[in-house]
Amino acid sequence: MTKYIWAVLTNAEDGADAGFNRWYDDVHLPDLLRVPGIMAAQRYKLAAVQTKRVDGKTVVVTAQEAALQHQYLAVYEIETDDLSALLQDVCDRAGTPLMSITDTLKPDASTMCFELITQAKADTQV
Repeated sequence: MTKYIWAVLTNAEDGADAGFNRWYDDVHLPDLLRVPGIMAAQRYKLAAVQTKRVDGKTVVVTAQEAALQHQYLAVYEIETDDLSALLQDVCDRAGTPLMSITDTLKPDASTMCFELITQAKADTQV
C-alpha cells in the first residue's frame, strides 16, 4: 500500500471557532477515520510565529505579518492503492449522514495530497 499525507487547511466562520473546533474534533475526525484507508489524523492551529521570505532571506515574523490565509490544519495519514477512489469516497460521504458538514466551516478550505517518498526520524540518543 502506498502512504500519503492529506493536508486540509480550513477556517472557521467569524466568531465561530469554538463550535467549529468542537464539530471538527467530535464529529468530523471520527467520520473521516471511518473511511477505509484513512489511518490517523492530527489537527493544528496556526502558531503565533512563522517564517517568511523577504528580499531573498528567510526571516521570523508574527502570523499576522505572514498574512497566511488559513488558521487550521488537519493532517490525515492515508494508506491505499487507489487514492482517487478514497478521495471520491470522502467526497461522496460529505454532506450526508455519514459525514455531516457544519455551517461554522468557511468555504475557503484548501487541500493537498502528498505521496511519501522519504521517512526519517531524529536520533534521540545523546
